[in-house]
Amino acid sequence: MTDAVKINVMSSKAYLKFKTEQEEIHQSEVEEILRGYQKDYIELYGASMQGYNEPKYVSIDLSGLADFTNFRSLKLNGFQYLTEMSLCPLARLKNVRSIDVTVCGLLSMPWDITPLFESLQHVSEDDPVYFQIGSDVSTWLDTNDFWGFTRGSPYKIKYKPLENIQAWEPIHTQLEVVKGRTSHITAQTSVLNGLSLGQYGLLEKDLLELILEIPPDTSIENVKRTLEPVVIETMCDQVETGRSTVGIVINDNFLENAECARLSKLILEIRQEEMERIKLPVLRNRPQWDTFLYTAYGYEILKNLDRKIVNNYSKQNVQTIFDAFKKSGFTVHTLDFSSRDEFKKYQSEVICMSEEMKKHIQMSLGLFRN
Repeated sequence: MTDAVKINVMSSKAYLKFKTEQEEIHQSEVEEILRGYQKDYIELYGASMQGYNEPKYVSIDLSGLADFTNFRSLKLNGFQYLTEMSLCPLARLKNVRSIDVTVCGLLSMPWDITPLFESLQHVSEDDPVYFQIGSDVSTWLDTNDFWGFTRGSPYKIKYKPLENIQAWEPIHTQLEVVKGRTSHITAQTSVLNGLSLGQYGLLEKDLLELILEIPPDTSIENVKRTLEPVVIETMCDQVETGRSTVGIVINDNFLENAECARLSKLILEIRQEEMERIKLPVLRNRPQWDTFLYTAYGYEILKNLDRKIVNNYSKQNVQTIFDAFKKSGFTVHTLDFSSRDEFKKYQSEVICMSEEMKKHIQMSLGLFRN
């Protein structure tokens, strides 16, 4: 194999694995090469650069790097056929500071940096992380309050929910990393959505321990088969105790389950009642629309509006929001407040939802954040 692998880490022998278009697996030994103190890096040169007859590598397995605790920097060059490379093997490496893949096929695909959540939490202004990738960087965790990155100048990482999970092991690895470091609601909601179990709504109960009990080598079908009854039971308990119905989708698939069908009428009654009962707080002439964001119908209405409209308090934008509610069949009545304490007290009385759930809703939609 003509790929050159250069690495400066302290580790026993390990291998990087490369898969070709023909499903052939090649591997290269990861050698120890000392290049100076704290300058540990990996530099890979794609065989496709050596000639047209060389293998076209479509994926790289970085599992061989999992124990290389000094690893700091990854550079790929010439892998123009690359379509897949998970960063999960780097999940527990706390020194990762640089990723450069500007000259390879990954330019066309969004990078998921969720596996680097733990190490990137340690980034400071004098020790920035550099991503030279030429494409979107995304994560299925909410990052807006945590990370500022450098790519010429500071920029934000895009939140991109998981969709159509194909393998459980990488998700399990990432959950182990982020557990306790981010909202359990954010993490479990992302996973349930990716498993097509998001129709049961946003769940306040912490299910992460149960989810992590599912072995990493479990098939996706069995993961779903294990989780769905628990998710349904949790949703039913949440609804029957008068808590949030946000995100629950009542459709034919939902109604196929006897318990879900039994609760469907109650869910609709709760949603209608909260829209009739809750008034729009106005604090110092500014409508506090986030109160309706925590209701099921209000959540859907506000989610579908342009964020610039919802987050701006101009007279025109406020009227646009009123019109959106009216178009959906709801008349919004206002209630004036002179102090934030009074407003918060009212909101806590009319909205039965944890502060963690409220924060998740705000963060996931990017709305009403101060």
